[in-house]
Parts: sequence; C-alpha cells; structure tokens
Amino acid sequence: MGSRDADIDFTFTDPITVRVALDALARVGWSMDVSLGGLSYMIDDADGMFEWYRSSPADAGEVLARLDTPGNLP
Repeated sequence: MGSRDADIDFTFTDPITVRVALDALARVGWSMDVSLGGLSYMIDDADGMFEWYRSSPADAGEVLARLDTPGNLP
C-alpha cells in the first residue's frame, strides 16, 4: 500500500489547541500512521524561526502537551 502526503491550511475564528484539532480529525476517521516509526512536528521557537523536531510515537502525549503550551498556541 502506498502513502500520500497533503498540506491543508486551516483558518480558525477562535484559538484552538493541537490536541482539539487532532481529536476532531480522529472523530471523522483520521489516524496517526506510526509505521514510519516517528512523529515529526514543528514549533516556532523563541527566535521566531520554525524548528522541526522528531519523537517516538510512544511520546505522542508529551508532544501534544508541548505543542499545546500557551507559548506555542499562537
């Protein structure tokens, strides 16, 4: 089975956390593909530059907590 990548731009009228967005997607059938062995995510660091990070699927809860911290919400 092949894989597909897509970029989706979301626009929200109110602030939303990453966890809330992913929970909403999961309710309509989306799921995390852990077969690649890791999670990649991006955070706008203090220097104003986006930095990519990689983590284990077992650390998904910790990654979501980091993404949902108040400093990362904007």
